[in-house]
Amino acid sequence: MTTSHLKGRLEDHRYVTGTGRYTADRNVTGQLHAYFIRADRPHAQIVSIDASAAKSTKGVHLILTGEDMVAAGVKTIPVNSIAGKSRDGSELIKTIRPALATGKTRYVGEPVVCVVAESAVIAQDAAEHITIEYKDLPHVTRAVDAMKPGAPQLHDNVPGNRVLGYGNGTDEAKVDAAIKSAKR
Repeated sequence: MTTSHLKGRLEDHRYVTGTGRYTADRNVTGQLHAYFIRADRPHAQIVSIDASAAKSTKGVHLILTGEDMVAAGVKTIPVNSIAGKSRDGSELIKTIRPALATGKTRYVGEPVVCVVAESAVIAQDAAEHITIEYKDLPHVTRAVDAMKPGAPQLHDNVPGNRVLGYGNGTDEAKVDAAIKSAKR
């Protein structure tokens, strides 16, 4: 198959055949490398971040936290979710998505700190000297539990953790009956 037969994603052929180049394959003189410390818990208040030891690591150029991003005027990441209205006519609620967590973490893996250094190894080594103190907050691990009354509130601007009540079809009663009567 040649790329002329592919529609839309023209880069796939070279990546699946091992001939593609990724961002990590490219190096330019003077480039810096970033390493992200990510949340290791699903929902927590960020009590403190101590990066003092990491800042003195030779080769570290910058350490950023969510507060640094806010102070620099960096806006949140745009949410390009589906547009539309809920079944009840209400608008889609867009969650606030900071580049680095500010105040609290909302999911395991959320970026909390960014270390920028002369090499990837230096950035990772420096990150190991950063201490983050968290205060765990209540959390749920299933979406259905997040919708129950009294569930922990994830985003302040999303009451009841529902951004959109989407539905498709015309007879919800038939769908509900089919789901309830299904063996699996």
